[in-house]
Amino acid sequence: VHLKDGRTLASTDLKRSGANIMVTVSLGIAGKSQMSFPLANVATIEFAEPPGIKAASEALAQGKAAPALAIIMPVVAQQAAFQDIPGNYWARAATIQLAALVQLNRLPEAEVLAAAIGAKEGPEQTLEARLQIALGWSKSGDYAKAAKVFDEVIEKSTRPSTLARAW
Repeated sequence: VHLKDGRTLASTDLKRSGANIMVTVSLGIAGKSQMSFPLANVATIEFAEPPGIKAASEALAQGKAAPALAIIMPVVAQQAAFQDIPGNYWARAATIQLAALVQLNRLPEAEVLAAAIGAKEGPEQTLEARLQIALGWSKSGDYAKAAKVFDEVIEKSTRPSTLARAW
């Protein structure tokens, strides 16, 4: 945990409590101590990548959307508490969840998640999330609806990978 005053705290146990973050730090042979800091004082947190991200990504790549969704949902829930602090994995995990929902043709749920991702991550991530939904619409035969999003993404996106998928 990097604080705005320049201090760095090493901890493997972080919890959020409202507008504060609870950090458990080792005191050596004296044991452990839990400290509380206002979120406004936190610059970044260096989270270890949750293992569920890799496992869910691999399951998706193998076409196993249901197991991927089961793996990634707890990661999204855990990271949600920290989504407004730089260094979290919420957006990455939520994007994997979005892809799994689209593969499972659970498009209404995917649309809600896409809107949440876009609201937190900005315009380029919004386009990527909407593209995921449009790919789902295309697979389900709603070509006119999907084409409108493809056109929008092609017009507005600056990411080569997003543009390639839209084309």
